[in-house]
Amino acid sequence: MNLYGLSQTPSIGWGRRGTHIPLYTDNKVCKFAFGTLSWEKTDGQIHAHFEPGVEKELNAAKIPFAALSISFEPNTLVATYLTVLEHGVCDPELHLADPRASLKERIQTLLNCLYRVAFGKKPSIISYRWFEEAARVKRRVLAQGGSDHSVFEDVCVMVEQYVSTVADRATVTQHIRRGFLLDEETFTFWTPSATGLSRPSPMYGREQASLLMEKTLESYSQHPSGTWKHDLYTMREDVMKIFSIKKIILGRNTWLLQFTDDSPLWHERVLLGTPVTC
Repeated sequence: MNLYGLSQTPSIGWGRRGTHIPLYTDNKVCKFAFGTLSWEKTDGQIHAHFEPGVEKELNAAKIPFAALSISFEPNTLVATYLTVLEHGVCDPELHLADPRASLKERIQTLLNCLYRVAFGKKPSIISYRWFEEAARVKRRVLAQGGSDHSVFEDVCVMVEQYVSTVADRATVTQHIRRGFLLDEETFTFWTPSATGLSRPSPMYGREQASLLMEKTLESYSQHPSGTWKHDLYTMREDVMKIFSIKKIILGRNTWLLQFTDDSPLWHERVLLGTPVTC
């Protein structure tokens, strides 16, 4: 069985609050129209358990991607699924730039793609692989792949110098932290509310965070030409655009494919039923 698992229809999630779509590998459960499949690891083996729905649900026709039949052409669904498995996204307009492309091209392509994900009217399916590729661009720009925290630390020094009260420092630092993906951090995918995220961050903290980030980039003009931080200075407008991308990505008309060939469960041997004990 291929657990293709899709996130809920985007319009269903448009309530008063945004909804975070977690990894199924974190939840260890997959809900179908006819029942629920869950799994757990015991003594190094994965055991799955199926809880059937009511008789009417069990007797109904099992149609792969039934939830997408309204938004996509029915005869294209399998091909669309296979495309997402291979490329991480079904829409060619959402393809990210080649990692070997210039950093400027990677930044611009990422910004264009995220705009389409957030506001595009064309339905699309994307996978966590796509989000990870997108996160690599942000980590590359601001943290040399994730391991270099020095830019974040430099901005925090600016906070100490230019923000007077302890409470305000904490607020501004929190906003600055949201602008970075460090180590192996990646984006999280949310189904939006009708008005976006339900609790917008205070404007003061956001403005101060951006101003201090800009001031930090300006200070890098003193670094030797050809160094990473001097490069950040020369492309500071693009860097600020990347900094403005927060960890939460809102997807409209977008479904998230939960299981792909890079999911931990994909290549595992899964046994159906309770483990037998002697």
